[in-house]
Amino acid sequence: MKQKNKYVEAMEKITTPIPLKQKVGEEIRRQIARRRWIRIGYSVGAVAASLLIVIGLGFFLGATDELIRSDLVAGQHSREVLLQDGELNFVLLGEDEHRAGLRLAARYPVQHQLDLLSFLGDFFTGYSEGFSYPEGLSRLEGELTGYSSMLGGSIEFRFGEGTFQVDAGGILRFSFTDNRSLISLPIPIEGSYIGDTVVGVGFAESENVYYGVFEREGVLFVLVGEDVEQEEFIRFMHYFVTY
Repeated sequence: MKQKNKYVEAMEKITTPIPLKQKVGEEIRRQIARRRWIRIGYSVGAVAASLLIVIGLGFFLGATDELIRSDLVAGQHSREVLLQDGELNFVLLGEDEHRAGLRLAARYPVQHQLDLLSFLGDFFTGYSEGFSYPEGLSRLEGELTGYSSMLGGSIEFRFGEGTFQVDAGGILRFSFTDNRSLISLPIPIEGSYIGDTVVGVGFAESENVYYGVFEREGVLFVLVGEDVEQEEFIRFMHYFVTY
């Protein structure tokens, strides 16, 4: 009992992510049970510190570069995925539950064709001269349209959409607008987060399609990954949320 109390006290003093602390705790309990190398008079607190050094080195030298903490298997889907800076809880969607699209109001009859790449470059990097493709994506095709309520009037809102080719196969579609009331969402923005941003994610198993929705600087984004692996979709979405 005395050893157990010292173990609890030692673990409470350690500031580290909860999953890592639990992993360390399980290892300590296994070592105590085996009694192979822990001497009776050896401090359990010292064991905890030693194991944290060994496991912590791997955590801070290698794992910190890994975005996805959960074990994902190619060709399979996980409903809950832990990230380095967030947590994703995928909603399972049935047929006809995931139709996103623009709902144009009659008061916006005038259209203006705008430069999609310039807008994306300015929005994500502050430089309208270019837009950096996320790793694993290429061949962007799309358009950006501005809408006005009268001829000669200023643009009142924008709606853009496009398609990336995924290098490993499949496509990534996206749409966005700065008038949230005019776009229907496939899923609500809730239940998950990346950094400080609340997001929504979903999966339509019958069509092998992933959905992601989030809002950034007043612009609403919808991402749709068709025939892509879950890990790929997560990395693409993380890019657009945090870039």
